[in-house]
Amino acid sequence: MTQHHSHADAIDHSRVLREQVVSILYESLLRQLSPMAVLGDKARAYPPFVTERIAAIDREQATIEATITDHLYDWSLGRLNPVDRSILTLGVWELRFKPEIPTSVVIAEALRLADLLSTEDSPKFLNGVLAAVASQYRTAPPVSPERASP
Repeated sequence: MTQHHSHADAIDHSRVLREQVVSILYESLLRQLSPMAVLGDKARAYPPFVTERIAAIDREQATIEATITDHLYDWSLGRLNPVDRSILTLGVWELRFKPEIPTSVVIAEALRLADLLSTEDSPKFLNGVLAAVASQYRTAPPVSPERASP
């Protein structure tokens, strides 16, 4: 197997795992339970990528929801469809608490999930919210010395 294929396989695998996280978040909204309550006894069936994210999102739920609410213009958290809200929850958590994941990856993965799971208008909406969150919580890339003005 070439390195190109193994890199592509890793990307596909992380995409499947993100879908699993969003699925658990979605179920937690529909059942009005915490994400950890939904995960419950099924936790052993999921890989650490999923369980660690669900546990962290569960711990940071209030912060994540406040962040989303702060970036919804003329909209409320309760009016979001559960799929979009689940995707935003994962994306905002990654933007705020996983600085090692590049902003472009967080947003691209959220938009891919929206294309796959949500409405036609969702990618544009989610992109706007996540870009606003990123601009507040992620630092701009450093200016390279040769581009800096004297």
